[in-house]
Amino acid sequence: MSFTLLDFGWFFYDPCLLCAIVPIKSYSNAEDDKAKILSDNKNKSGIYKWKNLINNKCYIGSAVDLYYRLSFYFSTKAIKNSLKNSKS
Repeated sequence: MSFTLLDFGWFFYDPCLLCAIVPIKSYSNAEDDKAKILSDNKNKSGIYKWKNLINNKCYIGSAVDLYYRLSFYFSTKAIKNSLKNSKS
């Protein structure tokens, strides 16, 4: 997986202009760069993109507290509990 912090600027409001997204910071290997990703994004909010390097599928999300959201993604225990408690 790769992780990229994105800057949508005013383009965020127009989905037709998503091709103009500018990466602020990119990490080529999220697992190896986990500590750096968390420390770089402490006390920050933003829009981010996860990219699966095997099948090239992407997920774009946003968070008011990037550190908390990314910590959740890196915690297998938290994800298992969330899946167990979800209705889907």
